[in-house]
Order: sequence, then C-alpha cells, then structure tokens
Amino acid sequence: MVIFDSRLQALEWRSWRTLSDPVFLVNFVTTIFGTGVFLFGAYRAIRIGRVLVSRVFRNRAYWIAALMISGAISSSSIFFPVINNPIYNLLSFLPFFAVLVIILAFVDSTIFAAAELDFFHRDSLHWSKSRIPLYIILISALLISIPGIVFYSNSSFWQTVTTISVGLGATIVLAYSVMALIVSARRTFDKTMKRFVKLLGASLGCFVFGLLVSFVNSTSLPYVLVSDAFTNVISIVILYQAVMSLSPISHKEIEAA
Repeated sequence: MVIFDSRLQALEWRSWRTLSDPVFLVNFVTTIFGTGVFLFGAYRAIRIGRVLVSRVFRNRAYWIAALMISGAISSSSIFFPVINNPIYNLLSFLPFFAVLVIILAFVDSTIFAAAELDFFHRDSLHWSKSRIPLYIILISALLISIPGIVFYSNSSFWQTVTTISVGLGATIVLAYSVMALIVSARRTFDKTMKRFVKLLGASLGCFVFGLLVSFVNSTSLPYVLVSDAFTNVISIVILYQAVMSLSPISHKEIEAA
C-alpha cells in the first residue's frame, strides 16, 4: 500500500521497466495482488453494506468500499505509461492524493461512529478539536508537493520537497489517526465495532510504517521487499479482514428479516 513511494519510483523507471528485473517484478506481483484484493474487497463491502440495516455499520461498509476502490486505482497507476510531462505527472498522483483524503475522512467518520456506540460518548484524543487541524496539515502538505511532482524529474530539490511534504505531512496525520482509532476501539463496548476499528487501525499502522520507510528512497531489492511487498500485503490483507468483520452482522440481519 506504499503507493506514494512506488509512484515516485515509476517516474524514474524509463529503460528497465521489465519483468526480468527483480525489483520491478516484486512491484508488479505486489501491485497485481493488491489491486485484486482491493477490487474484491470493495465488491464484498458493497454487498455487505446493501443488506445491513444499521446506519452506522452500513456506512462503514460503504466507506471501506470507497477506500478500496481508490486504493486499487492508485496502486495500479504505477503501470501507467511513464511520460516526462509536468501535467501528466500531476494527474498520475491525483489517485494517491484521493486515497489520503479518503483515509482521513473515513477515520473521521469511524471515530464519531465509535463514540456514538460508546455509552459515555467519549472524545478519543480530543478528535473533535483535532480533526480540523489534521485536515489542514494534510491538504497543505499535498498542495506544497504539487510543484515538486510537476518538476520531479528535472530537479533533485523538488524531489526532496515532494518526499518531505507528502511523507511527513501524511505520516503525522495518519499516525495521530491510528492512535485515535486505538483509543476508540478500547472504549467501544460493541464487539463488532471494536474489532472493525482495531483492524482498520492495524491496516493504517502498516501504511504509516510504509510511509516512514519511503524516506529511504532506495530501489534495492531488500528495501522493496520490505516497503512494497511486505508492508503492502499485510496492510491490504488486514483491510480486507476489516471488510469481512462486518459480514456476521449482515448474515444476522438477513436471518432476522
């Protein structure tokens, strides 16, 4: 799920984007696997959401479907034709930007949903006050990175600006989001919501780890195995488990109907 790092590498893969290269092969296999799980998970989430009566859990299913669809589009963008064109470079990053915004909006909605099921309606890590600054940090980081993405192939300075602005901004926002999810899971008495929030937090935790690793900016095989293959697979599989954690509720509600 380290789409950011993979897409940056794709801007530099001009002459050796071939399956004979072990680094590209790892990225190729990981991306195919991830895109498949994303799409299948989105399908299952929509199917589950359609039969859920509870608004809280139905919205969780649809949110996770939106996240997985955007993740599939963004992860597969690594195989878009590589063109040294500023506008094309920017457009190729838009799916990744969408993933980050959707993640924050999804977490925002989930934390409030968990608080709704909490008997005391407690505010996890003062999320109601922190959410707006988090949105500002994320949007600002994405806006600052735009010149870097446009001129990425022509300037090492802009490469640094892009990596630091997006990597640091997204890491701060998502790390706080993961901590808020952990607190929300501990405070929620509903077993299904507790499990769902825990799995979502674990998946995003792997994503944050991948962003931190992306600062290394290496194309060596061991690095790619850790940052792309290992982190991607774990994060996507856990996210799919979060989808399936809602399945028992859908079966119960069908039987009750």
